[in-house]
Amino acid sequence: MKINRFHLGRIAARRMERVCIIRNTIQFLENLYGSQAYLGKST
Repeated sequence: MKINRFHLGRIAARRMERVCIIRNTIQFLENLYGSQAYLGKST
């Protein structure tokens, strides 16, 4: 049971890590496209 619980904890941690990476990537892309749109408007 202990090993199982630990294993599930590791899987959950990996999922959270993946979600964080995806969120950071989306935020980065939004900032990138946002700055491009801003530059496009200013010209």
